[in-house]
Amino acid sequence: AVTAGSAVVTVTLPAAHNLQTGATVTLAGMSALGTTVTAAELNGAHTITVTGPNTFTFNVTNPATINDANAGGETLNIRQFSGNVLDA
Repeated sequence: AVTAGSAVVTVTLPAAHNLQTGATVTLAGMSALGTTVTAAELNGAHTITVTGPNTFTFNVTNPATINDANAGGETLNIRQFSGNVLDA
């Protein structure tokens, strides 16, 4: 989800993620959020801030121009890297 005027994306998962703030995660399967937050920018490696047991945020380059919850139907693949080791 993203709010108009913000460059912070919130990811909400259906279950606890066990991630920590500062972790790097690689996302795949996300669709664009409006016109300025593209799928190309969303899908890739991001350093996250944990905001809850099943939520985290990360920053994108351009602020969103619209509110976009993009709240369903997507399969999101997340991989966490610790150094050069993949924790799948």
